[in-house]
Amino acid sequence: MCDAFNYRIDLGLPRDAPPCIQGEEWDELKARPKVHEQPPEWAKRRLEQPPLSRKVVFRDPQGEVLKDDSKYVSEKFKKLNIIVEGPHIYFV
Repeated sequence: MCDAFNYRIDLGLPRDAPPCIQGEEWDELKARPKVHEQPPEWAKRRLEQPPLSRKVVFRDPQGEVLKDDSKYVSEKFKKLNIIVEGPHIYFV
């Protein structure tokens, strides 16, 4: 989730941005400092652990087993020995 929020923040949309932005509101939002989201402590601790001893592989939406070198594999999960498709879009 942090990746999705931080993507929006990098576009100039803070987490509390209204759903509709007009004129001067956009200038005010762009002028705000960019404060990126951080994962909670428990999630940070998991990311600092060694990878799983056995590889876990999830199937893609079509039911196919993902290959380790697929461009669709999440690099963050791959480091944990988990092969899963990463998000392909962040909703804005």
